[in-house]
Amino acid sequence: KTAYEIYQCDWSSDVCSSDLARFARDGRLTASFGVAQVAPGDTVDTLLHRADAALYRAKASGRNQVATEAR
Repeated sequence: KTAYEIYQCDWSSDVCSSDLARFARDGRLTASFGVAQVAPGDTVDTLLHRADAALYRAKASGRNQVATEAR
């Protein structure tokens, strides 16, 4: 999921709870992160957009990766 989808997620919904159920069933968890730093003039949307772009780069690099925003 993107950072914005996680931010917006209703954890009681079927979509989000299915992720939790899969973890409970499989007992495995992988995590990739996209990191962005707040800049002057940022809005929540611009910050999350940069974090999401970094997250997609992290996921493209494989599991359990961290990527920072491109500047």
